[in-house]
Amino acid sequence: MDGDVDKARRYREHATEIRKIADGIGARNTQRILISVAAEYEHLALLLDGRDYPDRDLATFKKPP
Repeated sequence: MDGDVDKARRYREHATEIRKIADGIGARNTQRILISVAAEYEHLALLLDGRDYPDRDLATFKKPP
């Protein structure tokens, strides 16, 4: 179980790093792809937490706050 908690934390860290990279890129298509990868990492983390991500498809294209 602790392994899942660690994995979920790492997935969230990866998502944050990818979003930071996306913020520095001017190409919209590349940004969109990176944000969708970050959303997938968040989804994996939530699955490990035993939850699902209800607005996953919508969140893929939203820029984080």
